[in-house]
Amino acid sequence: MRAPRRKLEFPPLPALSGVVRAVYFEPIALSGERYCIAIVGQTDGGEAIARSTVSPRVARCVIGELGANLAGFSQLVVRDFKIALQAGMALKKWRPPFDRMSLSDPREMDGNDGDQMLHAASINFALLAHEANMIIHTIGYEGIDIACFLSLLREHDIKTVADVRELPLSRKPGFSKKALADMLGLNGFEYVHLPDLGCPKPIRNRYRADGNWTRYKEGFLKYLGTQDEVIADLTSKATTSNCALLCFEADYNYCHRSMVADAVKQLSGMRVCHIQAAGLKKTKSADLALAAA
Repeated sequence: MRAPRRKLEFPPLPALSGVVRAVYFEPIALSGERYCIAIVGQTDGGEAIARSTVSPRVARCVIGELGANLAGFSQLVVRDFKIALQAGMALKKWRPPFDRMSLSDPREMDGNDGDQMLHAASINFALLAHEANMIIHTIGYEGIDIACFLSLLREHDIKTVADVRELPLSRKPGFSKKALADMLGLNGFEYVHLPDLGCPKPIRNRYRADGNWTRYKEGFLKYLGTQDEVIADLTSKATTSNCALLCFEADYNYCHRSMVADAVKQLSGMRVCHIQAAGLKKTKSADLALAAA
């Protein structure tokens, strides 16, 4: 059973009437390849509406070092547009402040119509994540100590550890929430706990009792289908920081973190990479020590 495909969620535009335009950037002059980096508009009442559609990490992956500056350019475009309209300039007279930028034709916005433009522009950049080889990682700490764990994070250039255990407690030294967060912080990593992406206790208890992985998976995927907002937040985080989803099991095939990673993949197009220490054996489906998330 596959998790239901989710819609990308982005900050909404006000439900107002007016005119909106897309701001395009062409990284290589005359190449014909361009990206929508912002949506700008003006309500019928003269209020400026402007949103960036660029994720810094995606932009960097898509167009290299130039992308590191693209998100900044996008924010400057948004600011320039707001200042211009506050000074009394009409939308039709405003032009982007940088070379190789252009505007779409004006489009009438009625109610939430502007959201559709913003969504289309943002999803275009997000889907480039797949082509740009963006990755969401997962990691389990079964069979390794904290030193090995930190070494694996460094090896894969992880910046953020997203703990998807519902109850982040462990008998293993260093892997309970406070100790882990402190250790990660001291070593330059960010720690975030996402309890809503942990496996609910009733599903875990049932699996301990019957060892039925298929039933466990069906139960968790059904639950995961109710967590669209948290998945969207995680996806957004993963576009700005190289993330690893943390749980216990060494074998991702029998851990709910693989299903969380797949949900991010379905939402954003990112590839999934499961970090594993060399020599760790895979778990059998009948092992009742699984699903300790």
